[in-house]
Amino acid sequence: MSEETVNDTAGAVEGVSPASPDAGAGAVAPLRQTVSANGASCDVRVGDGVLDRFGRDLRVCCGRTGTAALLVEEGADPGLVESLRRLVTDAGFLVRRLPDVPAADAADASRLPGLWEALGSSGVTSSDALVAVGGRATLSLASFAASTWCGGTPLACVPLSLDALVLCPALPLPLSSGGEGAMVSARCRMAMCYAEPGTLGIAALTPGNVAGRAAMVAAAVCESRDAFNTLVMRSEAMAAGDAAAMAGQALEAARGVGRVNASTSVAVRRSLSYGETFARALGRFLPGVGWGLRLGEGLRFAARLAVGAVEGDVDLVFAQDALLDRLSVPEVPCALDPAALGRAFREEELARTNRAMVALPHAVGRVRMAAVDDAVLAEHLDAWCAARSIL
Repeated sequence: MSEETVNDTAGAVEGVSPASPDAGAGAVAPLRQTVSANGASCDVRVGDGVLDRFGRDLRVCCGRTGTAALLVEEGADPGLVESLRRLVTDAGFLVRRLPDVPAADAADASRLPGLWEALGSSGVTSSDALVAVGGRATLSLASFAASTWCGGTPLACVPLSLDALVLCPALPLPLSSGGEGAMVSARCRMAMCYAEPGTLGIAALTPGNVAGRAAMVAAAVCESRDAFNTLVMRSEAMAAGDAAAMAGQALEAARGVGRVNASTSVAVRRSLSYGETFARALGRFLPGVGWGLRLGEGLRFAARLAVGAVEGDVDLVFAQDALLDRLSVPEVPCALDPAALGRAFREEELARTNRAMVALPHAVGRVRMAAVDDAVLAEHLDAWCAARSIL
């Protein structure tokens, strides 16, 4: 079977353009995108007032009213949660509040048995629904629980961060197990994902939103040149805090992640790990640095490594750097030992497969797994560590 690609057009990578089709901040009109979600589809909506119809749409999604289990991340706005509870109740559902989940360690497989027990105690079946409110870790936990409970229970989510909106509809965060991070993954499904700019704080530079911005860049590079150029064109308005531009690009990125993840080619699907190997290795030395900043560094490093290892496009290096800087995903100053970082990098490569390979961008829209020679890796690690030590 020939390898499937997701690159729509050919040609050189375009540089970052100052033009933007989404100039002008203010109210965000409701936007809708259907995202491919592991053999099904997720109705993703962003905009002012989209939650007003959450309960009615949940009833349509389930085909009937029944029990709706409500899973909430600790620290979520009580007003938002109460409003959501009333909307779902008014639609005819019996809402059962489950124990809140702490955001810090929500993405842990050890939490699944307790969540399954709570669903059983609430009388939830495959004819009912699970409603989740939270960040990426909480929504990922809900995705695993809903996909496995009674053979699959409809899941409707309200994300509270940009990374949850961009990634969770098609690519929930793998769960930790036995102290090992991101080891348990499955092809989960989500039926609804509704967000309002105010609940996301869509223009704020919170850790989840910075991670979402980095994920937008990664998704665009993995998907196609058209997707990358769309992000370039919107980046000026996004950097200026235009909520409408940010919402539109978030939907484009979610669609792109779903499209790549739905590919019949394993090689294409694995491209979504672009930047993550280096980000995880970096986390061993900089645990206090958020995932978004580490992913940004992973993208920068992988693009440069591709030039030396697989004759990648040097223009992509500069264009991607400009995008990350413009979207407020800066470089991380640090002083690390290149040899120790290299060992951590190799260990992360082998943690989930017995092949020492990493996702590298040959070109925009063609990110593939590749083996990297030790000498080439060491050269790039030396350069990266030297550059970060003088920031």
